[in-house]
Amino acid sequence: ELKKDKSEAQAVQCEKEELESKLVVAQRESLYAIAELNKEKRDLTSALASKDEAIRELGRQMEELKKDKSEAQAVQCEKEELESKLVVAQRESLYAIAELNKEKRDLTSALASKDEAIRELGRQMEELKKDKS
Repeated sequence: ELKKDKSEAQAVQCEKEELESKLVVAQRESLYAIAELNKEKRDLTSALASKDEAIRELGRQMEELKKDKSEAQAVQCEKEELESKLVVAQRESLYAIAELNKEKRDLTSALASKDEAIRELGRQMEELKKDKS
């Protein structure tokens, strides 16, 4: 009877240690996912800032071209080219924002799953503690 109790206690202890190990792994994975999301966010924010600066620069160039009336025909061609580049840059910015939002949703969903797994492991640990008592 005593050996059986010891054996059961050892089994519960092993299971507890396994759950604690799984909890640590889940927490590390969650922290890693958060760090990756933050890095990606910084990278995308930097890329968006570059695109915004390019858009502002193209806007300044367009204004300069408007002032140069003596080269009206050349200015018109350059203006159209800059407007086209501006549209492309704006589309790229919108695409980058959409990608960032999609990745944010995906990572948020993944983090929610990890959080649920952590809570479940915590509940299992509590049950083991209660069963051990």
